[in-house]
Amino acid sequence: MLVAWAVLCIIWGLLGWRSKRPAESAGNRFMSIHLLLMGSAFFFAFMSRRILPWRLWPDTPTIVWLGAALTCVGVAFASWSRVYLGTNWSGTPTIKVSHELVRRGPYALARHPIYSGIWLGLVGGAVGAGDVQALLAVALLSAAYIRKIAVEERQLRAHFGAAYEEYAKHVRAFIPFLV
Repeated sequence: MLVAWAVLCIIWGLLGWRSKRPAESAGNRFMSIHLLLMGSAFFFAFMSRRILPWRLWPDTPTIVWLGAALTCVGVAFASWSRVYLGTNWSGTPTIKVSHELVRRGPYALARHPIYSGIWLGLVGGAVGAGDVQALLAVALLSAAYIRKIAVEERQLRAHFGAAYEEYAKHVRAFIPFLV
């Protein structure tokens, strides 16, 4: 599963160089809290299982493979979404100069598919690990994304107005067809 996460990091690194200039961005305080939540989530996801080692379900090959499959699907979905978003991407909730409302590809399935994919990848890791520590990682990542989606939704609604409202009527925010 670490290979899937390494591929995601490579894609982010390669695509991070080309991005439009920001016109409006969330503040440093917002990002400090976001990075604390994200960093904590990935710390608990990838650090030694000795911190909170209590198991939630048995460690069977089927469960481990299911977790690996969910991780790979999630990372692939996040990567596809990142490539598709192109120069409109930013790590901080940001409206770019000449920002486009992307509604095709993975953005036809979820308004925030990068978050959906990364979240599913971490859920896959939690399924495979089967312990409290992995579940805590998912909870922290969920909190980070709930906060970030709320800020981005406000920015996108203010910037795109009726076009974003129409998009939001037809496409779920986070989990395709559900949430």
